[in-house]
Amino acid sequence: MLAAFGQAAIEVAAPATDERVLNVGCGGGASSLALAARVGAGAKCWAWTYPNR
Repeated sequence: MLAAFGQAAIEVAAPATDERVLNVGCGGGASSLALAARVGAGAKCWAWTYPNR
Protein backbone atom coordinates (compact mmCIF):
# COMPACT_ATOMS: atom_id res chain seq x y z
CA MET A 1 0.00 0.00 0.00
CA LEU A 2 2.75 2.49 0.88
CA ALA A 3 4.93 1.42 -2.06
CA ALA A 4 3.00 3.69 -4.41
CA PHE A 5 3.84 6.70 -2.22
CA GLY A 6 7.51 5.71 -2.11
CA GLN A 7 7.64 5.39 -5.88
CA ALA A 8 5.88 8.74 -6.30
CA ALA A 9 8.41 10.40 -3.98
CA ILE A 10 11.30 8.92 -5.97
CA GLU A 11 9.78 10.24 -9.21
CA VAL A 12 9.35 13.74 -7.74
CA ALA A 13 12.90 13.79 -6.32
CA ALA A 14 14.21 12.53 -9.68
CA PRO A 15 17.67 11.44 -8.47
CA ALA A 16 20.22 11.35 -11.27
CA THR A 17 23.01 8.91 -11.93
CA ASP A 18 25.97 9.36 -9.56
CA GLU A 19 24.06 11.57 -7.10
CA ARG A 20 24.19 11.01 -3.34
CA VAL A 21 20.88 10.07 -1.76
CA LEU A 22 19.69 10.02 1.87
CA ASN A 23 16.48 8.11 2.57
CA VAL A 24 15.16 8.97 6.04
CA GLY A 25 12.35 6.81 7.39
CA CYS A 26 13.07 4.02 4.94
CA GLY A 27 11.29 1.26 6.88
CA GLY A 28 12.11 -2.12 5.35
CA GLY A 29 14.34 -0.57 2.72
CA ALA A 30 12.39 -1.17 -0.51
CA SER A 31 12.55 2.51 -1.46
CA SER A 32 16.27 2.59 -0.61
CA LEU A 33 16.93 -0.28 -3.00
CA ALA A 34 14.95 1.49 -5.71
CA LEU A 35 16.92 4.70 -5.11
CA ALA A 36 20.25 2.85 -5.17
CA ALA A 37 19.34 1.21 -8.48
CA ARG A 38 18.39 4.57 -9.93
CA VAL A 39 21.57 6.44 -8.95
CA GLY A 40 23.88 3.59 -9.97
CA ALA A 41 26.81 1.65 -8.59
CA GLY A 42 29.17 4.66 -8.48
CA ALA A 43 26.86 6.70 -6.24
CA LYS A 44 26.06 6.64 -2.53
CA CYS A 45 22.68 5.81 -1.02
CA TRP A 46 22.29 6.05 2.75
CA ALA A 47 19.19 4.77 4.51
CA TRP A 48 18.03 5.43 8.07
CA THR A 49 14.89 4.62 9.97
CA TYR A 50 14.00 5.07 13.63
CA PRO A 51 13.71 1.68 15.33
CA ASN A 52 10.38 0.80 16.91
CA ARG A 53 10.67 -0.07 20.56
